[in-house]
Amino acid sequence: LRKMSSFRDLLLKHPGVDSVAFSVSEGGDAAPRFGTSGGSQFAFEIDGEVYNSDEAKPKVAREVVSEGFNSVFDVEPLIGRSMSSLDTHDTQMVCMVNKTFADFHWPNEDPLGKRLRFVGTDKGSGFRTVVGVMPNILPKPMPGDNLVEMGYLKMYIPYSQTTWRTAAFLLVRSSGDLHRLAEPMQRALRQVDSTQAFQGRMLTLRELNDRNMAVMDLVFSMFGAFGAASLILGVVGLYAIMSFTTKQRFREFGIRMALGADSKVIMMAVVKRGSILLAIGGVLGVGAGHAVSMVLKSTINVHQLPLGYTYPIVVVILGVSTMVSMGVPAWRASRLQPSKALRVD
Repeated sequence: LRKMSSFRDLLLKHPGVDSVAFSVSEGGDAAPRFGTSGGSQFAFEIDGEVYNSDEAKPKVAREVVSEGFNSVFDVEPLIGRSMSSLDTHDTQMVCMVNKTFADFHWPNEDPLGKRLRFVGTDKGSGFRTVVGVMPNILPKPMPGDNLVEMGYLKMYIPYSQTTWRTAAFLLVRSSGDLHRLAEPMQRALRQVDSTQAFQGRMLTLRELNDRNMAVMDLVFSMFGAFGAASLILGVVGLYAIMSFTTKQRFREFGIRMALGADSKVIMMAVVKRGSILLAIGGVLGVGAGHAVSMVLKSTINVHQLPLGYTYPIVVVILGVSTMVSMGVPAWRASRLQPSKALRVD
């Protein structure tokens, strides 16, 4: 910890470096990931709560961070305080939670002073006291997202109060080009400890986000392309069916017009039959789509898709497409001359 503190102090003296912190999660786990935004989930206990079994205990995305974490992301605690260099093994065990965690577990209550501990890792050291509530750093959840599974519930633990930390990720906030700091960072690290070296490559938060979401973007793009192709094929097929069935009724329309029916009546007759096809196909299609989405939800975590407003959009597109595919045959039927319609085989 002393070497980390010395390294941090050296970096802060370099021009362009505004804030420096350490985290056991890449990017402080502030960039969403494909499948799960919060990585591993850890079971914990709230002081005063009784749990029937270990499976009943709540879970949270645990982030081990150092002093300066909030400065790197340019956020301040909503209430309480942030991590401090005074938080050590010799002082009270503390933690911070994000707003989503506080609202989820203690709605309409003051979270400051609440006590909790992780199952296993905190057994010997007792409960941790909540000393602050951080703003949510992750993007807002999508409709239907599971806040627990997706890692939107965050608990922040001081790096100086843990013994189970592993590798450390360096978090830097810079007012200039961050990639130009690579060499000064290497020199500062060698100055503090010549046996240590950086692994991997430097990424901005945007680059990290793009990398983590690349798989999701590819999957959604493929499903979008398949969906668009299916929609086009469906509209073309519906147009062909409507044209064929409408042409089969030309003699009927000719008789109706000869008896006094106007073009509006003919158009409504065509649209009525097409609407029945729309209703049947829409119910079956949306039902099948929902069933497939439930299967995908349990396999490749496509539950991040905003299904809450996807279905209405699909229904609107299907309805507009159907009306267009019905409109041309209906217009052709309404423009028929009775004498020509009666001669159609």
